[in-house]
Amino acid sequence: MPSDSRKSLSSPGVEAKETVLPVNSISAPAQVSDNLSVAVQYFLDWKPNRLPEGGTCYGASDFLFNADRFSLAPGFFINRRDALEPDRKRGNFGVNARWSPEWLDGTVGIYYRKMDERQPWAAPQINAVPGGFYRLVYARDTELLGLSVSKGFGGVAVNAELSYRRNGAFINTGINPLTLEGPRGNSYHGILNGTVLTKPGSLADTLTLVAELAWSRWDKVTANPNLFKAYGSVPATTCAAGEEKYNGCATKTYVGISVLASPKWLQVFPGADLSMPLFLGYGLHGNAATLSGGNQGSGNISAGLSLEYLAKYTFDLKYTDFVGKFRAPAGVITTSNGAMYSDRGLLAFTFKTNF
Repeated sequence: MPSDSRKSLSSPGVEAKETVLPVNSISAPAQVSDNLSVAVQYFLDWKPNRLPEGGTCYGASDFLFNADRFSLAPGFFINRRDALEPDRKRGNFGVNARWSPEWLDGTVGIYYRKMDERQPWAAPQINAVPGGFYRLVYARDTELLGLSVSKGFGGVAVNAELSYRRNGAFINTGINPLTLEGPRGNSYHGILNGTVLTKPGSLADTLTLVAELAWSRWDKVTANPNLFKAYGSVPATTCAAGEEKYNGCATKTYVGISVLASPKWLQVFPGADLSMPLFLGYGLHGNAATLSGGNQGSGNISAGLSLEYLAKYTFDLKYTDFVGKFRAPAGVITTSNGAMYSDRGLLAFTFKTNF
């Protein structure tokens, strides 16, 4: 499903379900036996991720994504052309099977998806000549094969996922003028997380702890290797040894971590529960080869208070900030994700309810 990156940036640690954007689709689950189920999903539409626009607080670059033109210098502009998007009605699809044997006391899942990417190649096809143009391009026909395991261990709910992506979009230094695509390749991805609900003594009534470790490793480049922004790639001049970590250049492996701690106090006044969610997300090692996959030394933090009243109304007050490192050779800032937001802390108040 497409993701609302605007909300993810302004509310680090928000639940994944709150950032999912709706897309028309048909799904058909079937319970084959007591411990085996299968499901098929077919999308009737395609939408890109919702990204912060240029000129807004969390816009990654001033000309992205729907500006009419981009100023290279006073009086010199490059116009924007329509994005190259997949056929919206062609449909992406996936199948899965989930098995829950008694001896495991957990669930094993296998997954296959064929999909069009929802994250565009950044700054594609910019021609620095009069009459030049830029536009966004989305990779098509990426495939994913995945395996998941969910099981409880002594009061800790543990989930693990491992997937292999074929012909996914890799971070780029440009766009092939003939194929109108950036580099594509195969990559491995893994996630391990655990959730525990406990009582921390007199400090709070309950405490929820969630920790997640994310890992990725690119396998090989299958198209346009000369455009791959990675250490050792000749065109990527900012990816020399010692520079790749903080110039956003892909390394072979990436590792990141996320931690959420949320103490909760019940019935602070009649009908009201108060919690204090604290979140940290950080890139521990390397830069991911996939688009927006994470970078070493960059991350986000948030702290706030959440008041739930009558199990219907929720009031949130949260402060969000970012950390990141970058290099600035020759007076030009080339940065990993996160550093560009390090001066954009945000204090926000939100209210939500259900009807």
